Amino acid sequence: MHGLNMTTTTLISQLEALFRRVEAMRDKIQTAQIRPAKSQLEKFETLAIKLTEAATKVSEEIRALTNAHTKRPSEQGSNLVSQAQSSRESVANGQLNLAILRRNLTLIFEGPKDSALDSSQIKARKKVIRERCKTICGLDPDTVLMWAVAFAPTVWTAGTMSTDTFDYLVEELDSEESHTWPSDMYKVLHTLGAEEPLRGCNAYHDFVKAIDDRAVSPSNSGRPRKRMRAEDREEVLYLKFRGLLSFLQQHEASGSDLKMICPWGGVPVPFIDVNLESSLGLSGRLEFTLQSSKALIRHILASSAATAEVSH
Repeated sequence: MHGLNMTTTTLISQLEALFRRVEAMRDKIQTAQIRPAKSQLEKFETLAIKLTEAATKVSEEIRALTNAHTKRPSEQGSNLVSQAQSSRESVANGQLNLAILRRNLTLIFEGPKDSALDSSQIKARKKVIRERCKTICGLDPDTVLMWAVAFAPTVWTAGTMSTDTFDYLVEELDSEESHTWPSDMYKVLHTLGAEEPLRGCNAYHDFVKAIDDRAVSPSNSGRPRKRMRAEDREEVLYLKFRGLLSFLQQHEASGSDLKMICPWGGVPVPFIDVNLESSLGLSGRLEFTLQSSKALIRHILASSAATAEVSH
């Protein structure tokens, strides 16, 4: 590796020196007070053509070198892509490393915590980590989740993974085909969102909502996706409803009337859009529209402490 770096440095130095010589030669020709003979002019033209051809070839070789470097995955990058794909399959088979998922999501959406005792080196490292977290947050929600289940934070944070490998991994994983996660994953995501430190993180809740939306409505994403199973849709809906009851209890609104408008024959949706502030503030009555089956409605009502008026 050391020898390769020395060779690259030498080539760059030689190219810089050549450029300076060509620049100097141009200035000399511009200022030279000469009257070349016809044969000498022809020689000038021949050399100028050869110089242009050589410069073009050098430029093409450098461009090819750049493209090869950009497209060529490192061994580490290829292994990490395989690891991510394997982890996704493991989660589908019920093998989820909850500790890694929690640590990753907390770091990705909250960023590293600063300390007054941080050295300049640690501050620089945390700055890079913060930038990587921002990059990951900007990826497709499915990619964010895939990243969070696949790699421990120690794998992808600064100082461990090179920038080239990180960029390669981001590009490769974000082009992966999307898929539906098992119902347990949705439970975990909502549970983490109800606890510190993610409870007050708007970016995290937007991420979970995007995962929920896509689980039932594949059209919300331009990426290919398998449709969610009916039992998983009901599981997500039930979980969201319980979360809503928990919110009402926390805000001392559990005694409010709850009106559910249920058109029959619809498909279960995984989220409930309400304006809690206006609904509770104006009348103390919470109204929302829920498309589901009678069996699911009975299951939800039987499992909750809330009273409900069902309209149909």
